[in-house]
Amino acid sequence: MPVAPLANVTKQQRLLAHFRAQIACGALRVGDRVPPEVLLASQLGVNRNTVAKALSILASEGVLLRRRGGGTVVVRVPPPGPTDAGDAAGVDTGTLAITCALRTGDPNHLVNPQTLILTALESTLNALAPRLRIRCLNTWPGGRLDAGQLAALTAGGPRGVVHIANGGADEHTMANLDALRRAGVPHVVIAVDSDLPGCDLVGASQGAFGRGAAAHLLGLGHRRLLFVAPDLAAGWLEQRIEGFRQALADAGLDAGPDTIMRSGQRLDSDPDGGVLAGAQAGARIAAHGGITGVVAVNDAYAAGLVTALRERGVAVPERISVVGTDDAYSFRDLDLTTMRPPFARIGEAAARMILDRMRADAPRDRTEIWHLFPTLVERATSAAPAPS
Repeated sequence: MPVAPLANVTKQQRLLAHFRAQIACGALRVGDRVPPEVLLASQLGVNRNTVAKALSILASEGVLLRRRGGGTVVVRVPPPGPTDAGDAAGVDTGTLAITCALRTGDPNHLVNPQTLILTALESTLNALAPRLRIRCLNTWPGGRLDAGQLAALTAGGPRGVVHIANGGADEHTMANLDALRRAGVPHVVIAVDSDLPGCDLVGASQGAFGRGAAAHLLGLGHRRLLFVAPDLAAGWLEQRIEGFRQALADAGLDAGPDTIMRSGQRLDSDPDGGVLAGAQAGARIAAHGGITGVVAVNDAYAAGLVTALRERGVAVPERISVVGTDDAYSFRDLDLTTMRPPFARIGEAAARMILDRMRADAPRDRTEIWHLFPTLVERATSAAPAPS
């Protein structure tokens, strides 16, 4: 979603505030490389020149270091803003509600995404506003607020709400958020889907998953790459595919339809469906040959790919490298190379955003979208291609 305009504030000023907030909340840390200008422009809905000017200003302030041919690197954290000072003056009393869908009885609950985000969110809130009372509402299994929960949130109860979405922008989620908006309750959404009109949102940059995985394989020397995904219409999925294609195009390679293989019809909460779809894709790849590197839509698909390829005598990573996304704990035994979502940083950023929104002087005529970038975890399923 584009950077939302404010009266009497230019897009460049808004962009500078966005970058400073990203660095202050840890989305970009000292030593991190700033994503390419063209990707930032696409994600933030501004032109590339505006991004370049904003980065140049931060470089002149000593926050960034721009190196010809070496990219742009964060070298200093900017001075703290109002909610970075430690006490969150004016919002450190009352109650804040967190709504999330935590599956009861899940043996991996300590490492699932919801728990990792929630832990970081609560710890940051406790550090910045220690007197603020935090109330958690569990919306498992449907991920939806019931009538009683929604009434409690909109009838003068909490001073703010953080909603950890269980999926994308379905009609129930949008109805709940609309009710909070009408009641004037400050709220922040944590979601994979950036298309939530009128909502302050924190999430991972979906395009960076595909782009980062492809860039890793390209850096190893692969030139015949494939992205494996379900035959599914979803905004976040198309963003991952577009990031993958952009990396190919930047390397001067074909980024046409033949670089995408569809397998399976949906992404289930049960990972076995993804494993099966990945295995079916692996069988097709092994039969046709030619591909040396595969990016999977998630780790379940990657697990199926690796298993199917090896069962057919195709060595991974000696003949074909496979990179997953999401760094799912369920597939740790396969030692997958993967893109790890910034779960902890998402929780930290959402805490700072909601505290800012709860301030009495917070502007009500804008929305903020923060996209945080994943990191590559290089393990045993990727390597340089074998000599031809």
